[in-house]
Amino acid sequence: MTSTTTVPAQMINQNLPLNESCLQAFQQVLEQIAAIVPLPTVSADFRAQTHYMPAHQQRIELERTRLRHNLSQITREALRIAYLQQLPQLGNLREDWHLLDNLYRLLRPLEAGSMLVDVGVGQGDLIRATMINQTYRARQRGWGQEQPAHMIGLEYSHDSLTQARQNFRALHRELNSDFAGTLTTNPPLTTDWINTDWMQGLPMKDRSLHRVVCNLSLSFVPSPVVTIREWYRVLRPQGRLLLTVFHPNSDLSVLYRQHLHRAHQDEFSPQAQIVIQYLGRLREAIRHGLLHTFDQSSLAWFLRHAGIPLIPRILPVLDGHAFLAIIEKDKSTS
Repeated sequence: MTSTTTVPAQMINQNLPLNESCLQAFQQVLEQIAAIVPLPTVSADFRAQTHYMPAHQQRIELERTRLRHNLSQITREALRIAYLQQLPQLGNLREDWHLLDNLYRLLRPLEAGSMLVDVGVGQGDLIRATMINQTYRARQRGWGQEQPAHMIGLEYSHDSLTQARQNFRALHRELNSDFAGTLTTNPPLTTDWINTDWMQGLPMKDRSLHRVVCNLSLSFVPSPVVTIREWYRVLRPQGRLLLTVFHPNSDLSVLYRQHLHRAHQDEFSPQAQIVIQYLGRLREAIRHGLLHTFDQSSLAWFLRHAGIPLIPRILPVLDGHAFLAIIEKDKSTS
């Protein structure tokens, strides 16, 4: 069937500018077409169904997001527990000891009575490294009577915290014996060990700490931004935050295999295979985005987004498998 309609005068021999009269003319044509060409009717049931579908789909997507978040956090927690279990082996890496040495150097100067916290203390390697260095520096100064620095280890794993405390006590006994009991009367470093879920907040007052350090633990938290802001909250003006994070291409199994080869150890031994298999799972979790990782530019952007006003120094560590951020808190920061 052929039908005709009348074209309004405004649209004849025109370039169709977008003005009010042209729009009215188009409206007239559309009304005439609608009067001639029957359009399918939409039932009330279908309209109700289509109105319901977006809301229903939105609820489904929100639930999927929640489940993905929960599963990711469960995976992160399981990976960190396994990571803590492998720390005695990973602590043998020369790259790890080089990192601990750098962290100690960046903690200094430790003035009398300085307050420090090691967040996610693990097996206590950094606190022991600090104790060794402070002991020899105290001997060099002549075992002065000044108030020692105080370092707090935080860990949510009770087993790891217990092991860290035992490791430190063993080191203290050894050093005290080497220096004829001097550490008993002139301790170069005092410590506390707190079993707490530091991912949910720190049990410290605002602006109470001179140094905050977190070594390779930020990747496992639910929200890095919230965590960084919490650490910055407890930092004193002119204090320093030291933070190490995994790179998106981190593969610590490379470093571990190099260590085994240098030590002429068999990488196919049962103990080595346990470590290598875990590091393989860690690498896959990093590559699938289950852990928080940063390259140098994204780490700088992230710290700005978290509210860090001063530009941090960012350095590669662990042979490029991680980054170290050195964050200073301005003296005028409240």
